[in-house]
Amino acid sequence: MSKEKEKKGESNAVQGLERNEALIKSLLPLIASEEKEGVSIEKYLFERLGIDASLLSEDKKKLIQKNFIHLICLVISDLNVIGNRLKEYKIERTGLEGVKSNEAEFRRRKIEYFAKLNRNAQDEIVEFLDNGMTKYLLETDYDTLQRDSDNDGLGRMFRNRRYTFAQFPEYYDADFDFSTVVKASQLPSVEFIDSLATEKKYLELHRKSLDDYYSEIARVIKNNKVMENLLEYVRGNYHLYKRHEIFEDLNRLYNEKHYQSFVALGLLQLEGLFFDICSIKYEEKENAGTLVEKAKKALQSKNSIYFMRMYPYFAFDIPVRRNEIAHTGIIKDDNLENIANELVLDLNAVARIAKMESDGNFRVFMMINDALREVDFSDEKAVNKKLLYELFANRIIITESFWKVLKNPSDFEEELNFYRIDNLHEGYVDLSFVVKTISQLVYKTAFWEEMISVMNEFKHEKDIKQFLLRMAKDYVKVLDPETKKKCIEILSALR
Repeated sequence: MSKEKEKKGESNAVQGLERNEALIKSLLPLIASEEKEGVSIEKYLFERLGIDASLLSEDKKKLIQKNFIHLICLVISDLNVIGNRLKEYKIERTGLEGVKSNEAEFRRRKIEYFAKLNRNAQDEIVEFLDNGMTKYLLETDYDTLQRDSDNDGLGRMFRNRRYTFAQFPEYYDADFDFSTVVKASQLPSVEFIDSLATEKKYLELHRKSLDDYYSEIARVIKNNKVMENLLEYVRGNYHLYKRHEIFEDLNRLYNEKHYQSFVALGLLQLEGLFFDICSIKYEEKENAGTLVEKAKKALQSKNSIYFMRMYPYFAFDIPVRRNEIAHTGIIKDDNLENIANELVLDLNAVARIAKMESDGNFRVFMMINDALREVDFSDEKAVNKKLLYELFANRIIITESFWKVLKNPSDFEEELNFYRIDNLHEGYVDLSFVVKTISQLVYKTAFWEEMISVMNEFKHEKDIKQFLLRMAKDYVKVLDPETKKKCIEILSALR
């Protein structure tokens, strides 16, 4: 790292600490109960908050005052946590100067990443104090301190919405156990509704007893046949299939307890799976960068909390082991079986992410097909109305590549043929048939007539208008002349 970057990093850290201390000092007078001369504390508070107290009942005014004091105490506590972390990171960063090891380099990067994350949290708190606090107090219709005392988990979750740090303070901590979060996030046989409880269970187990933790993950891998299922993921996926031979070898190495070879090969495939995700998302066919860069590209398009949970482990912990293999050819550790079991769950997690990214578009097609099966196909209007509804209802989870497949299935013929099922039983259809059938419906005049009908019925609904306009713009150049007239009618009405 250059001296200029080091100085800039130190300057940012100092500025962050100074801003933190100044914020706390400025907030302390606000929770004092003394009244200013000639001005009641109640009037002073509501003026500062920009609230017209004349519109509030006496009970609501008292509640706001009480909740304000509780809120400011929570904010000061959060700022103190951030301030202490920034001090600790600055001290540790200074202590790592001149240390040339691989571990020290990635620890430096990790500290710098989390220092920046905590400084951003300070800025978010300032934004809340400036623009969000009044709304928060007006919307809260109960005694927040009392609810905290009653250990009201749901209420606390609602109150912590004030800013991200309050909701997920652990994700701002460089020493949080992100490794276990990654593994627990994709464990087999765990329903979505149970995922957070499962994660909490494994975090607690890892914290209390490493021996019990490693025994548990070994049990999970064996009972759920994780390596065998991982191999099936790869064999059965168009984008991952090219790795099937390597994963057959990994499966054999693991079963034969050749852990040194398994770890050496498996770490390379972990990076390879991230490459596949980048290829699916961004159509990158060659250089997607380092392992860290691949992980960032693969994970960053998800929501910010997902990224905060998953990225640090792959950015700062896995590369240390990956580089050890690259530089020495082996892992120097007596607990190779534990390392191998951890890697099995890491590979499982990333492979599941890759699979979701790969076949996500096609899952939407199958969902739409299931919905269409509920409609009488002899009723053309009902079919088109249902299709339009499903496209609109699923627009939040639909990706850009879905629209590409819907518009031009022939461009994805090779991928669709990969999932072709020969000798289907009567009444069953494969993916290729589903995609092409739905695509053909969208090109028919009757579908666009239904679009016009919906446009006229919901002419004041902004979301529907935006959706219809997007469809019309996308298809106007590829429709046949008769259908194109209906599309132009939508464009003329909505532009």
